[in-house]
Amino acid sequence: MKKNDFILIATLLICSIIAFFAVNSTQTRQGGKVVIKIDGQIYRTLDFSATTHEEIIIENNGHRNVLLIDNGRVDMIEANCPDKTCVRQKPIQYENQTIVCLPSKLVIEIEAQIGIEESEIDIIQ
Repeated sequence: MKKNDFILIATLLICSIIAFFAVNSTQTRQGGKVVIKIDGQIYRTLDFSATTHEEIIIENNGHRNVLLIDNGRVDMIEANCPDKTCVRQKPIQYENQTIVCLPSKLVIEIEAQIGIEESEIDIIQ
C-alpha cells in the first residue's frame, strides 16, 4: 500500500467515527412515555424516566408478554409466542424506538417527552 492509501483509510475511519457520535448524540433520553398498543389500540401509557422500575404483564387473546421497565430501558423479558423475536430484541431506551410482537399484535414505543414540540415546518414550497 502507498502513503496515499493510508491517508485515505485514516480519513474514512475518522469520518465514520465522527458520524457515529453525531447520530448517537441526536437521540434524546430525557424521559417521555412508554405507549403499549394492542392491535393498534392504546392499551396503557406509562411515564418513562431513568428511575422508573416496573414489570408489566400483558395478556390478550391467549398471548402473554412480560415487559420490564428498569434503569432507563424497556425490555420484553418473556413471551409465549412461538418465535420469541420480541424477547431476543435488545432493550429500547430512546424516543421513537419500538418493540414489536407480531403474533400478539403488540407494539411498545417510547414517545417524545411531553412538552417537546416538533418542528413547525412541515413542507417548504
